Amino acid sequence: IDSGDHGGHGTVTVTGTTFTSNSAIFYGGAIDSGGIYGGGSVSVIASTFTGNTAPGGDGGTIDSGDQSGGGTVLVAADLLDGSCDQPGGGSWTDGGYNAGTDTTCFGAPGTGDTSGAAVGSDLQPALTSNGGPTQTIAPTTGNPAIGLIPDPATVTLDGNPVPLCPATDQRGYQSAPGQIGRASCRERV
Repeated sequence: IDSGDHGGHGTVTVTGTTFTSNSAIFYGGAIDSGGIYGGGSVSVIASTFTGNTAPGGDGGTIDSGDQSGGGTVLVAADLLDGSCDQPGGGSWTDGGYNAGTDTTCFGAPGTGDTSGAAVGSDLQPALTSNGGPTQTIAPTTGNPAIGLIPDPATVTLDGNPVPLCPATDQRGYQSAPGQIGRASCRERV
């Protein structure tokens, strides 16, 4: 996703999506927001990022506000296996309950965030049919993202309340934090 580059002002909201194996030459392997005098706005909620790269530049996962840009990024309840770049040209709001391999995708205040190598290593290795209408990549046993989000949980992003733990997942199963086999809020299958 490329939002608001080259003087543009795109607005994107992504919810419950898996980004895997995407690549950009320079900025934001999965998402680039507000670079080169742009002002893109991106909100990412309850999504999974793994294996995304930007080999010639910054932010294999998400990049925002490069080259005099003013991108705005809001993240909450995301699983972020990879790095982000926040060069300071825009703003980055962390709604909390994010799990990352490092803290480059986090911001303040970030209630409930966790980081470590297990976030990326304890994942299914590829898109898999986990019982819903789309293939997903779910955390496996030992991943600190499992059960991270309390039920119920709501955060405020951009002044709006956003529920993080739905009553049912995409398969129609009741959510139960921390239970493997029946999707927890974090497993998002």
